Amino acid sequence: MIIDDIDRLPNDQVRMVFQLVASLAKLPKINYLLSFDEEVVTRALSEVQNCDGAEYLEKVVQVPVHLPSISSGDLERVLLKDINAIFKSFAYRLEDLDDKRWNGVRLTFLNNRFFTIREVRRFTNALKAKLSILPRFCCFEDVVALAVLELKVPQLVDWIRVHKDLLCGTIGSSLYMNNMDPKDNLANLEELISRIVPRSEAKWAVEAVCRLFPRVANKTGMSHCVSYSRESLNAIWRADSFDQYFHSNMPDGIDVHEVQDALNVSDGGVLLDDLRRHAEAGSMIDFVSAMRARVSTLEEGRAEIVTKAYLLALGLSKEKRYAPLASTSADLELLRLIELLFKQLGPAKSDEILRASVDESKGRIVYPLVPFLISQLNSLNDGGNGGCKTLLPEGDIFELSDAVCARVGEDAAARNLFLDDECHYALILLKERKPNEFMAYAKRIANADGAGCASFLSFGPKRYTLLGSDEVTSFSFDKTAVAKVVELAKVDGLLAEARTDGSFFELPEDCQLVAAAFCASNRDDDDRNEVSAEEAGKLLAHWRRNSRRA
Repeated sequence: MIIDDIDRLPNDQVRMVFQLVASLAKLPKINYLLSFDEEVVTRALSEVQNCDGAEYLEKVVQVPVHLPSISSGDLERVLLKDINAIFKSFAYRLEDLDDKRWNGVRLTFLNNRFFTIREVRRFTNALKAKLSILPRFCCFEDVVALAVLELKVPQLVDWIRVHKDLLCGTIGSSLYMNNMDPKDNLANLEELISRIVPRSEAKWAVEAVCRLFPRVANKTGMSHCVSYSRESLNAIWRADSFDQYFHSNMPDGIDVHEVQDALNVSDGGVLLDDLRRHAEAGSMIDFVSAMRARVSTLEEGRAEIVTKAYLLALGLSKEKRYAPLASTSADLELLRLIELLFKQLGPAKSDEILRASVDESKGRIVYPLVPFLISQLNSLNDGGNGGCKTLLPEGDIFELSDAVCARVGEDAAARNLFLDDECHYALILLKERKPNEFMAYAKRIANADGAGCASFLSFGPKRYTLLGSDEVTSFSFDKTAVAKVVELAKVDGLLAEARTDGSFFELPEDCQLVAAAFCASNRDDDDRNEVSAEEAGKLLAHWRRNSRRA
């Protein structure tokens, strides 16, 4: 009789198993084969028996057989043999595999990540389940990497799922991934990920993210992790295919049947009501995320209905969560789906639906369309060389962009848009299409409204923009305005002591930037009356490097 996995039982049940075996040991023609981790079982028996567990085992186990641990080389051979069998069983071909990227995945995700046969079996079972759900064109090597992360650090996969903008370099961007030194970018990324995964796994998790996403690797100085061919059109790091890798992920609290009905059965009004209900409940992002991998299967008639409902839902949600490293608002989730549907429907039909939706919403959806319009302007400017094609006719892109700029100009005259995070994209668009109007507005805010200057300096180092070089950072501000901000933000008195003990870097980032601008404008060797946001950003990066060296 074989009794396996005794070491996985609670302590009292471990004792019961050995008591049972001891009482029945003398039955004729019956032998017991007991399989267990000796150290675990010995400790369990010592605790429940109040005796030496090893001595107790000696009285029960008559012939001990100690099996050697499997070598790392043998374990790797078993792992690769199983992966190869899965590769063939799912009808992948060798030409589907990017050799360079596969070697990188093996190095980061497979080498020394599994230590027992049981772990290998758990992983291969998870990999088979994942491949059976995901679309066939997903890159095998990327699916393997994700399966390892889901097994080892599932919370990191959740983070990756909602940070497409940062990882793929789409709409959102960041101070951390632009003007700062790669070493500072890497330090910020390590600090962020150490709050997501156990610290013991943080360094490996950072390498894993850089291995999967070349943009992050290049921005953090981890270019040795970049291993891909530009022909890998369906890789996870490409914005167009990113969402497909999370096809199987259904966010908590979202009913899959509700999602299927919304896409395949409900008319436009019912779907819009569903979106409005989730917007009011604060679950719009999760509801929309659950749909994104399923819209590619819609027929043209359904795609038109769904697209129009998505457009009319723009701006409904109060769920505006602009994280330091990427925007993850409900509007951006909707825009991702709208882009996918526009690709399916083609420019003419997309333009027709868009104009009808703008009219029906009485212009309400124009403002939330700004990130999409920015990406379309980028595509026009680079002629498609950036890998993104325009989805609307050129004239309509300019017409809609200028309509947004007109509204932004009206709002800017009435209030300080720099204090409102959801307006940052609109300000970027205003700067691109109407630079003179934008400059006049920016200088008025910076030099006349000291409190608004803090937000402006924070916005200055390209935190939210991908539109070319030298964005916004070329603007300068007089010392009086900056000094007023320092006074209002109460950071002047903190500089001397906070910078020496490191607590300065615990202040809000806006305060750090304002303080840096204050110091840059008041250097002893500087007789200028102005300072740029770019100078402030560089000085702050210098402080951070010195703080880490200390």
